[in-house]
Amino acid sequence: MDIRQYLDFHRFAIEKQFEIILEYQKRLEASVRAAGFAEARANDRSLEYMAADLDPDEIFTQRDVWLRFEWLHRAQQESKASQNRLQEIEQHLSGINQLCGLILQSAKQGVSAVNGSTGWGMGRVVGSTELLGNVILQARNQASHYEEGSPKQRVKDCFAHLHADFGIPDDLTKNLARYVVFDVLGWHSYNAYEADMLGNF
Repeated sequence: MDIRQYLDFHRFAIEKQFEIILEYQKRLEASVRAAGFAEARANDRSLEYMAADLDPDEIFTQRDVWLRFEWLHRAQQESKASQNRLQEIEQHLSGINQLCGLILQSAKQGVSAVNGSTGWGMGRVVGSTELLGNVILQARNQASHYEEGSPKQRVKDCFAHLHADFGIPDDLTKNLARYVVFDVLGWHSYNAYEADMLGNF
């Protein structure tokens, strides 16, 4: 089997993963916009509540007490809405990371199926020192095992280089698959992924 045959065999699955990522990105953009509005509303409500406490006459009627309660309640509600939007953003990013991890897994299986253990020393130079095969292998390993919190030295070394060359995060306790797929490898579409695989393996 050569790399073209491998890619043809798995094309449908990988194309769909890129399509789902695109949908996640649209939802992410919408959530980011909504989070900005929600945060602004939360800040407005909080300022409104704090301003109520600055009543210069310091005469608190029963109505003042209820108004303050109402302002506090509104501020809390807006704050909850803001927190919910932030959670949505985290869920979208998590989904994108999972899909990028699957793309890296597929690339790793393709390199391995076609080139065996020699594949990790193949491919274009990524950044200043890494080869594409090794980036695929180590990024796949990081995405699959980051929760264990004990990355192998090869993963640490590779990501130290990627951090230095591309400025991606270096916290290996978090899934960094999306940074590798998009920012390091430039796989923004199935066509970019396919061209890189065909051109290097």
